[in-house]
Amino acid sequence: MADDKEKIVQKNTVRIDGADFDVDSLPNVAKIAIEHLVSIDKEVQRLEMARAGFAQAIKSVMDGPEAPEPVSGVRNSTKPADTKANGNSKGKPTLEVVPEKVADGGATE
Repeated sequence: MADDKEKIVQKNTVRIDGADFDVDSLPNVAKIAIEHLVSIDKEVQRLEMARAGFAQAIKSVMDGPEAPEPVSGVRNSTKPADTKANGNSKGKPTLEVVPEKVADGGATE
């Protein structure tokens, strides 16, 4: 009975420009490039998670009693809760790092 059933073999495939390819059939240079892309994607995901964590930590500090007064705008903790207004529907803290201005009006590097 077991001989009558087909063995199900799952192959690794990759979609390139809308076409699916068996990874084993790709040239070695393509396989290596795919491994690098997967590694880069994982690192980007790790960095995005780290950035979100630091942004949340900054927001927590800035909502606390020791936070300085803003140089412009309104403190977020005093704004009405409207997450769609700033394009942030997930409730994550919005953090933009604004470069310092130098005497000639350009940004520091």
